[in-house]
Amino acid sequence: LFLFSGSQAVTANASADNAIISATGGNIVTVTSASANNIVHLPAISADTIGLTLLLTVGANGFELRGNNESTDLLNGAGGGAAVELAVEANSSIICVCTSATGWAVVGPHAASVAS
Repeated sequence: LFLFSGSQAVTANASADNAIISATGGNIVTVTSASANNIVHLPAISADTIGLTLLLTVGANGFELRGNNESTDLLNGAGGGAAVELAVEANSSIICVCTSATGWAVVGPHAASVAS
């Protein structure tokens, strides 16, 4: 079940620290990106974010999706570490669900089963 709670816009950035999705800014997220190498981080995981579901959409350029804490926030079960990411292709949408204190499930037509 997906309940709409507002929308937010995020601009992917070349810096790993600048583009972070807000956990309270709305669960429909429109991402703008100038390059497929630019980065967006999911919200920090906490007791309040477990179960949070986000729908991310991107237009002409894709982006790299990472957990907020790259050492501990896993994407589709990938081991932690710097630059563990999922490549989100241009003109696509994905759903991200915070499933535990250490992980996000990311589903979509081209989301890798394990981040790399």
